[in-house]
Amino acid sequence: MKSALRMPPPEVSRVGVAGPGLAGLAAFASLGTLGMLAIGTPASAQLPGWSTIELQARSGGPSPFNLPSGAFFTSGTPAIGGDGRVAFRLITVGSSGVAGVWAGGGGAGGVVYAAPDPNPVITDPSINAFGEVVFDQYDLFSSDGLFRYDPLLEKTFVEIAPGGPLGIDLFGSPQINDAGAIAFRAAIGSGQAHVVVEAGVQSVRAGTPSVVPGSPYTFLFTPSLNNAGHVASKVQLASGGNEIRVFTGDGASMLIAADSAANPKSPFQSFGNGVGLVDDGRVAFIASIAGTGGDRGVFLSDGVETIEIAREHDGTVTEIE
Repeated sequence: MKSALRMPPPEVSRVGVAGPGLAGLAAFASLGTLGMLAIGTPASAQLPGWSTIELQARSGGPSPFNLPSGAFFTSGTPAIGGDGRVAFRLITVGSSGVAGVWAGGGGAGGVVYAAPDPNPVITDPSINAFGEVVFDQYDLFSSDGLFRYDPLLEKTFVEIAPGGPLGIDLFGSPQINDAGAIAFRAAIGSGQAHVVVEAGVQSVRAGTPSVVPGSPYTFLFTPSLNNAGHVASKVQLASGGNEIRVFTGDGASMLIAADSAANPKSPFQSFGNGVGLVDDGRVAFIASIAGTGGDRGVFLSDGVETIEIAREHDGTVTEIE
C-alpha cells in the first residue's frame, strides 16, 4: 500500500523554476492542448513566457542526446509531471527493433523499459511528480498488463495483470496521479469502463451497459485523472449527443458541458475527444462553437462558470487542433 506522503527520489532533483518555467509549462500545456471553448466574452488569458528551453532527449543525427544511437520516436504525446519530469514512448530502442519508454527530467534521463521482442505495442505513458510512470503493453489487442516504472527501485513491472475481478482485456490511456492512484479506460468484453485503482482496489467510475447495466453511456472517451482521484471524460449518450462529466468515487457524476445534440440550447456544437481535469475540479476542453461555421475554442469550466481561453480567428489564433 502506498503511503499518503511520499518524497521524490533523493537522487533526482525536482525540475521547475519560480514563475513560468517547466512546471508552469506543464500546467499550461494540460489546459492548452486539452482545453475547450467558452461562452460569452473571452477572458484575457495571459500566456506564460519561458526564458529557458531545456532539452530532454534527441534522436537521430550525429549526436543523439540521452538516447541510444538508432532510437526513434514519433506520433506520440509526451507526458509531463507536476515537477517537470517527462516520459514518452519510443517506437524503437536503439537499433533493437523493440518499443520502449523514456523518462527523465532536468536534462537527464534514459530508457526505463524495453519490450521483450518486436511484437508488442506500447501506449503513450503517464508520469507523476514523483517520477512514477505507467503504460499499457499489448500485442494483437491482447494486453500484457498495465506496467509501472518505479524510480526508487529503478525497475519496471506489471502493476495490474489482465483479467482480475473486472475481467479487463485492455488498459487504454492509463494515467497516474501524485498519490499513486491509476486510472484508465478498460476494455471489458464488448464494453468499456473508466476504472480507478487505489491501494490495489479496482473501482468502476463509469461504464457502458454491458459493464454497468442501465448506463446511459454508449461510448467512453479518453479519461483524465486529478490528484483528488476524480476522473473527467467525454461520454457518448444513448439518447444522442455527448457530454463532458466528472466522475467521483461515490458513484456520482457532475455535468460540465453538453453539446447541441444532447442539449439544443448548448453553445457547443461538438467536443474534442480529450479533456484535462484540474485538481480543483475544473475541466479544460476543446469545442466547436455553435453558429460560427465550425470555429473551435479552448474552455475551462466547473459546470457553472465557463471561461473561454481562446478561439480560432480571434486575434492571433488561426487554428486549434
